[in-house]
Parts: sequence; structure tokens; C-alpha cells
Amino acid sequence: MTASSLIAFLKTYAASKKGQTLDKLVEASAQVVPNESRRALLIKTYASLSSSAQASSLTRFTSAPFTSPSVSGFLLGGKYRVINTGSQGPRISSGKSAVLDAVTEDNSVSGSRKGISPLKAKLSRNLAALQRERNNIIALRGTGSAAKKSIIEVLELMENYDGRGGHALVMEAGKEDLVAKIKRDGASSRQELKKICATAGDVLLALERRRLVWTDLRAANFVLMQGNGGLKAIDLESAVPINEKPVDCTPEVTPPEVASLYVQGRLTQATVAPSYDVWSLGILLLFLASGGKNLFEGEASSRIMTSLASATQEKVNLQVDRLVGDTKSAAFIKKLLVVDPKSRLSAAAVKRNLLFF
Repeated sequence: MTASSLIAFLKTYAASKKGQTLDKLVEASAQVVPNESRRALLIKTYASLSSSAQASSLTRFTSAPFTSPSVSGFLLGGKYRVINTGSQGPRISSGKSAVLDAVTEDNSVSGSRKGISPLKAKLSRNLAALQRERNNIIALRGTGSAAKKSIIEVLELMENYDGRGGHALVMEAGKEDLVAKIKRDGASSRQELKKICATAGDVLLALERRRLVWTDLRAANFVLMQGNGGLKAIDLESAVPINEKPVDCTPEVTPPEVASLYVQGRLTQATVAPSYDVWSLGILLLFLASGGKNLFEGEASSRIMTSLASATQEKVNLQVDRLVGDTKSAAFIKKLLVVDPKSRLSAAAVKRNLLFF
């Protein structure tokens, strides 16, 4: 489906649904297009066809990442000092925000939060996304001690900190993510996989208790903490209620049933279930056990969705056996990477199966 034909379809859909506008539908569609060039093309095409202010806004904010302050030592809200992010610059989260290193500057930051160091400051113009992430994290950590140990802590959300529409979410920081760990150490051992899966399982249980689906469970979104702080989940901005539409889509961790809708040009009809995250967990463990490889290793993002959409259980199992050397690890991963979403394990079943891994 071309950008023009998608816009034409959305225009017809908007006309038939009370309360829906073309601007909102195009914006929602742009958020879930996984390929950056396709997303940019959709926005550019819509802007050329529409004279609305919202179309201009989409081109300005959705097609380009947030531009962070370039000055090292920037003081955020009088409380947090943004420090030098190095030659590579800030981490970009989902292409919509800049994530910078920071430390506490203000003695008024007290209690259990005072000792949290270092910090991360996620800067964005998208207040709704930052609010969603903060609310998701608070809700999930509120499910119990296991979730608190497994999910990053938020210090505060600072609205319009610069007086120009910039917002900041300040959180505790990890030492490195699992992608960096695999690049340094190579494939994870079976014992390491069990520990990581146990943490991820606690996150999945918390999500189920709050009736949420993460939709972005991947190696880059788990960080090793300083000292013996263990492993924690980050970047929960994309978590949405069960049976709602995904707000984002990462091809490598997308389950076959959603990839199929994408290939058919019907991604806007997709809704999410806990089985989505179980598939993503299987992909995470495959990535770790194989030393950094994905299910369809070597394929471009644009091809991954097509391969997923046509995947059979036999093909998936063969790929896992080919990529993972340890037989027991491969067997466990295959229990998660079940093509039929109705047959996938629940989060509780994942935790139970760890006893035999």
C-alpha cells in the first residue's frame, strides 16, 4: 500500500466514523509505521496533500527526533544537572525523544530518591507520551516488590521545563543495556538466560495485573544497574491496555499475527494481547542465546515483517535450532515462540517453566 492510498483509505474511514479526523488517523498511523523512511514518506505525502496546521505539525515533530540541548552542564528545573553525553550524543528513544545523562543538583531531592545516581533525563515535546510512560511505570511498580526490583524508578515529570514546550521525565539510570552486554561478552549462558527471563517474567506479571501490554520488550529496553542492582526494564512508553491499538511497532519483536496485518496494510486494525509480549520475550532470549542474532538474521526491517507474516511453526523452530547452540536453551525459547497466539504460554506459565529450564 502506498502512502497516497493509505491516506485515501484513512480519509474514507474518517468520513464514516463520528469523532474521527483525518489528522488524528494519519498521526496514529505514522506512530506505528516501523520503518523510518516509510514513516517520513507518509508524513511528507500527507503534508503535501493537506494545508492543515496539524499536517505541518506532524512533519515538524513526528518525522524528526527531539533536538536536545547541546550545552553540557545544562540545569534542568534547578534540580538536575545534565552532563556530557560523549561523542556519540544522546540516546534516541523510539525516535521521538532524547535521553541524556544527569545527576541530582538540588538538596531538596530527599528520601529514597536522594541516593539514586546516576540519572537519565528523557526530553521530548510529546507530553502525552511522557505522561503515559510515567503512569505506566508507577502503576507497574505498584503491583509489588518483584516489580519494583524489575522496573526503573521515575523521580518526576517536569512539564514545559524550558518555557518553549519541552518536557522531561527524570529516572534512575542503568549502567548498560543488554545489547551492549552481548556485544562485549557474546552469547549468554543458560544460567544468565534464566536470571534475565525471571526478571522479564516479573515485568510481564506486573503488566498482566494492570491489564497492559508492553509491545516493546527487547534487549535495548533492559539495563544492568550499578553495583549489584540487577536488571531493570526501561522505556515503557509504548505499553497500552489490552485490546487497544499499539502506539509503536518494532519489527524484530513483533509477533506474526501483527506482522500479518502490517503486510496486508491493515495495521490500524491491530489490537494487543499479553501473548504479544510473550513472543517478544522469546525473541529477546533468542537474541541473548545466539550472541546478538534475530529470528530472521540478515534480513532488512522491511523484509522481517513479511517473513514473520508467513512464518510457520516448523520454520521458526528450525531457525531457533540453527541459531542457538545449547539444546535446553533452544527448547525453552521454542516454548515462547509459538506462531499461534492462542497457544502461547501465559506470564505465569513462563515463570513455572523456568523451574525446568
